[in-house]
Amino acid sequence: MFKAFANFFSGGPGDAQGSVVAAPPVSALSRREALEATLSQAVDDHNAIIERLVDQHARALRKNIRRHQRFDDYGKEVGFNEIGEAVAHFVSHVIRTDPAYPKARQSVLGAQMEMILFGKNPNDYELEAFSSDLAEKFDNNQVPYVYVLALSDKYSDKTEGVPDVSRMSGDEFEIYCEDRLTAVGWSVCRKGGTGDQGVDLIATRAGVAVAVQCKRHAGAIGNQAIQQVEAGRQFEEADYAAVVANSNYTTSAEQLAAKLGVVLLHHSELDLLIQRIGVR
Repeated sequence: MFKAFANFFSGGPGDAQGSVVAAPPVSALSRREALEATLSQAVDDHNAIIERLVDQHARALRKNIRRHQRFDDYGKEVGFNEIGEAVAHFVSHVIRTDPAYPKARQSVLGAQMEMILFGKNPNDYELEAFSSDLAEKFDNNQVPYVYVLALSDKYSDKTEGVPDVSRMSGDEFEIYCEDRLTAVGWSVCRKGGTGDQGVDLIATRAGVAVAVQCKRHAGAIGNQAIQQVEAGRQFEEADYAAVVANSNYTTSAEQLAAKLGVVLLHHSELDLLIQRIGVR
C-alpha cells in the first residue's frame, strides 16, 4: 500500500492502483540546448569577473600597456612582446588571484567538458589527461590578451581626470602629453626610449610635424633640453621643435629657444601648440 501511495505522488496520470505513465525522454536537441545555455552563462559569469577587474584597475593597466607602446618611423606599432608581458602579468597576478575566479573558471571547464562528451562514450577518453588538456586550452584561450586589451580601451576614460603631474614618472608624463595632444587633433607617434635622439613624441597635424621633448623636472629647464630637441628635430626631419615641461624655463633657455625657433610650453598649454607654431 505504501508503494502505491508513493507511486501516486510521484507525478503523472495513473490508473486506480497508482500506476504511472512514464514521461517522454528528453530529446537530444533539448539536452544540447540546455548544455549550450549552461556554457553560455558560465562564460558570461567568467567574463564579468575579468571586466570587473579591468574596470577596477583600468588606470594602472593602461599605464603599464602604454608604457611599452612604441612606434617606428612609419607610424607602425612595435614592442608587442613587452605589451604582452604587461597583460600577462595582469592576468597572472590580478585575474587569477581573485577569489571568485577559480570557481568561475571551473564552471566553464565543466560546461565545456559536458558539451564535448555529449553524445559520446566517456569510456573512449582518458578523462584525467583530457581534462588537463582542456584546462590548458582554457588558460590559453578563455583569458585572451586581446580581450583584456579591448577592455582596457573600453575603460580608458577611467584613467582620465585631473592628473597629479608631480607624481608621474617620465614615461607617464610622456603618455599624458601624448593623450593631451591626441585629444586636440594631433596624430602622435611616441619615440621615447633608448636612442630617441632627444625626441619623445612626433606630433603631426595639418601636414606639419613637431618634434617634442617632454620634461618632468622639479627645477627650471635649462639649455640642454633646447639643444637636444633641436638636434632631434633635425635628425627626425620634423618641421618644428617643442619642449613641454611641468615647470618653468631658465632665462638662458628662453633666449636659446627664441634664437633656434624652439617652442617652449607648460603642459597646461599643450592645447595651444598649433597656435604657438603659427599653423592655422
